[in-house]
Amino acid sequence: MKAMNFWLGVRTIVKKNFAFTSELTVRAHDSAKFTAVFTESVPDKYDYLYHETFKTLTTSTLQANGWISANQQDAMSIAYDESSGLGNYLKFGANTSSRAGEKSFGETYTSDNGLVYAMNIKFTTANTDPNEFAVHSGNITYNGGNKNYGCTGGYVLYLNQAKDGTTTINGQTTTIPNNEWISVVAVCDFTTHKVNVVAKSLDSSKTYFDGEVDMADTDATGMSGLYFKYGKKAYGSISFDNIEIFSADQYTE
Repeated sequence: MKAMNFWLGVRTIVKKNFAFTSELTVRAHDSAKFTAVFTESVPDKYDYLYHETFKTLTTSTLQANGWISANQQDAMSIAYDESSGLGNYLKFGANTSSRAGEKSFGETYTSDNGLVYAMNIKFTTANTDPNEFAVHSGNITYNGGNKNYGCTGGYVLYLNQAKDGTTTINGQTTTIPNNEWISVVAVCDFTTHKVNVVAKSLDSSKTYFDGEVDMADTDATGMSGLYFKYGKKAYGSISFDNIEIFSADQYTE
């Protein structure tokens, strides 16, 4: 009988925030290769009211899952970023006039302890109009009543990137860079209608904003949805990922 040599390999894959996957491979030389995959789920860090990583969505399923642009749905897509470690994310942008997108949560998330809104986001400047992103409680207002013309008020959290790359958070200037992923964490108090916001690089080595801002909506009781708009014509886009909403009493920096 011919002797058989065996080769054994183990590979561990860490998927950020979610699970550890180990692949056990056994190769019988001159014969077959067998691979068994074992996945151990890791509990979420927080008890989320809302959590979206876009890992299970595709471009074709965005609209059915409530990610909607009434005038430019084909400008909304699921893209993939391997270099940052984010994986799937939502990208919204096209070489057109400014167009708006939105996501309704279908309810208003509230907590007596306040709420934390966290996400990763990247703006790429347009050459005419600003890029915008807002979290709101259902009272958001628009320029001329048209979502494509931009947000004018009624927001909880609002990021605006002008065509020169200057980015503000609820009207306050930041040093957020153009075309780079950042992490934003906003601790929202719906009694005082104040928001403590920290914006950092993904590796936390750089801080672009750390301060308190005012909600424009002083009647806000929670979070009902998202609004986002890319700027007019060449290259304007907004990308975002890892959206989290949870009660503020759980938050640890």
